[in-house]
Amino acid sequence: MKKPIKTRTTITMVLLCILINASAQQDKYTVLLNKAILTARNSEKSTLDTLLFLDFDWNQTTLKKHSYYRLLTINDSVVHITNFYRNGKILMDGFARLTEKTTSLATVKCNLGTCTWYDRKGRKTKMDLYQPFENSALMIEIVGDTLQIIEIMKPEVFLRAAYFKNGRVRMAGLFMDDCTKYDRWIYFNEEGLLDKIAYYEFGEVIKLEGFYTDGNLSFVYQFNHENEDSCCKSYNTSGKLVQTTLLEGKKTKIIRYEN
Repeated sequence: MKKPIKTRTTITMVLLCILINASAQQDKYTVLLNKAILTARNSEKSTLDTLLFLDFDWNQTTLKKHSYYRLLTINDSVVHITNFYRNGKILMDGFARLTEKTTSLATVKCNLGTCTWYDRKGRKTKMDLYQPFENSALMIEIVGDTLQIIEIMKPEVFLRAAYFKNGRVRMAGLFMDDCTKYDRWIYFNEEGLLDKIAYYEFGEVIKLEGFYTDGNLSFVYQFNHENEDSCCKSYNTSGKLVQTTLLEGKKTKIIRYEN
């Protein structure tokens, strides 16, 4: 999706100048902001740029009390959202499609394409990919071909990837909504090697696989949430089963095997 780079860059530069001069009156900022938006807006009549000041809890507030600010470029029913830290660094950048359920531009959430978060130093911390099975090439680019997830064509499903400070993917998997993990989630170490794969059902882990740095299986942990029983099988670096641990309620049974 093409971004109005020139428009947004011009607005951001003007906004930063406005934010630095924080001792002036609020109505003065409003006048300057509106003038900047009118100057930078592109020629399409359907395009509208809006700035919102938000407090620590993401409620709309005044310039003097804000912790973050949000710049929105609205083109028909699609809005490009960029959230900024108070220091002007980008916090989040993504897109959303406005619907009849949209009640406030201050609280609208990304639901289209990619949405990326950054820390205060500009490092990427996580990325959400909406409609992931319609963007399979980008999904593979983010997590490689390790995540062989079951295709589920539901609009609320999205892929989330979290990152280490060195830019490598830390973990990735599907969410059914903002809090329910679904199917397989993969976890990497800071060197980019596979560490674990967790299998989820209705938001609960039902199986966990661990791996050695060479990719060989280290353990398999099976969970039974109905009766709280579980089973853990451990393997040596050659892939041979060396121990089975059975957890039955509060009882533990360990079975060891000869190498």
